[in-house]
Amino acid sequence: MSEGLKAIAIATLESVCSDANAPAAARAAASRTLLEMMGLIGRLQAPEATRETPLSEMTASQIDSELERLARVVNGGAGPASGPAPARVRRRPRAKRAVPYDLI
Repeated sequence: MSEGLKAIAIATLESVCSDANAPAAARAAASRTLLEMMGLIGRLQAPEATRETPLSEMTASQIDSELERLARVVNGGAGPASGPAPARVRRRPRAKRAVPYDLI
């Protein structure tokens, strides 16, 4: 079902872009949205270095960045569905009590 909705949304955006009677702001917004969806501009944009670099020549960090970008594209900008485990929070050690518990 979501693929059908995605196709409808893209078709709608394309029709707004090509409609000469649509307000200029609407055409510009639709154009920008389509370009963002394709990863050519905006926060989903691939870094220039990874767009033309073959996968076999990428460093591990470039591959990780590209995988994160693609996950955002697939998830609608929500970020990776399952990524690395969050870092553990280091807690300060508790202060020692002046009086041992067995004496209280």
